[in-house]
Amino acid sequence: MGAYYGSNAWAVAVLIAMFVWSKAFGGSLAQDLRMAFVGLLVAFTFEPIWMGADLLLYSLQPPYIYPPVWIVCLWIGFAMSFNHCLYWLRGRYGLAAVFGAIGSVLSITAAERIGAVTMPSGWWPAAISYALPWAFITPAFAWFTDVLKRRAEGDSGMSQDKSRAAVNADPDKPAPPPR
Repeated sequence: MGAYYGSNAWAVAVLIAMFVWSKAFGGSLAQDLRMAFVGLLVAFTFEPIWMGADLLLYSLQPPYIYPPVWIVCLWIGFAMSFNHCLYWLRGRYGLAAVFGAIGSVLSITAAERIGAVTMPSGWWPAAISYALPWAFITPAFAWFTDVLKRRAEGDSGMSQDKSRAAVNADPDKPAPPPR
């Protein structure tokens, strides 16, 4: 809503609040910072393409093709949410792809309706060019969150998943000794 009112301050404040909330309730600041960096990279990779192709023009957009602060904050917050409220999408990459494709189009449509973004080339080109990458970005965030979590736990991901090993184990056999 800050973009609607001509200010980046709300986006920055909400992003700071997300970090504080996460830390206050036992979240991993290191995990959040890693995903924030991934979100930042994605923002500066995809947004200039959409803006440079005249598919999206944001309110509060700086000169050239740099994304506005509020969009960068949205990307960072979205990436971080895979450590929290979107954590359940880990391993559900097909579902993440569907949610990414549909949710992205709904979000830019809503943003256009409130005046936070305009679509100089029209709705259809913007929707298609937004949905397709988001169908890959969303599952990639879910996957990357999983990779970072395994690394933080000291598991390279190359060994068999312990939960699968427990499910496939014969209940009558004793468990093998730990390595």
